[in-house]
Amino acid sequence: MRVKHSIAPHQAHQCIRRWSCIMVTNYMIEDPLMWEKINKDIAGASGIYKLRCLSTSTAEDHYMQIQRVAGVDDGGILYIGAASGLSNRLATVKKSICAAFNVKYKDPRGHSTGRCFSKSDVLRKQFPLSGLCVTLEVVDQTADDPADHFALENDAIDSYAKQFGEAPPLNSMGRAGLE
Repeated sequence: MRVKHSIAPHQAHQCIRRWSCIMVTNYMIEDPLMWEKINKDIAGASGIYKLRCLSTSTAEDHYMQIQRVAGVDDGGILYIGAASGLSNRLATVKKSICAAFNVKYKDPRGHSTGRCFSKSDVLRKQFPLSGLCVTLEVVDQTADDPADHFALENDAIDSYAKQFGEAPPLNSMGRAGLE
């Protein structure tokens, strides 16, 4: 099941750097067709992805509020990552997270997000699989100056840290060796 889009799908906008990106939102992690939907929408694309959690306490499709050091993240961002092949990376993310929740897949070690969830009952309870989704910022590969998706990832994490005083929760756990 795919929830309503928080913004129009495929809405072009300026990325943190000078490259143009297309935002695609809310692919649900537990959706058995997630990879097929992503591959159909953005096959072979590069960019960044944000693992988010939808709120379970409202009837509408809003992201969970997450208390951070310097404020509340209304975007429900748990992790920011990048890949030159988003559809393949997100297949790994999905398998890893689902394995951590004992759903279909066996090994959560394929991605740091799965390792974080597999080691923490608190995380699995606070951020249920039914609410986990990804949003994508797909880089326009037709630009004269191709984007460095890892630079975009670093910029997105730095921007988040400047706003909230720290990196997204699962980025912080991985960097601290807690994955």
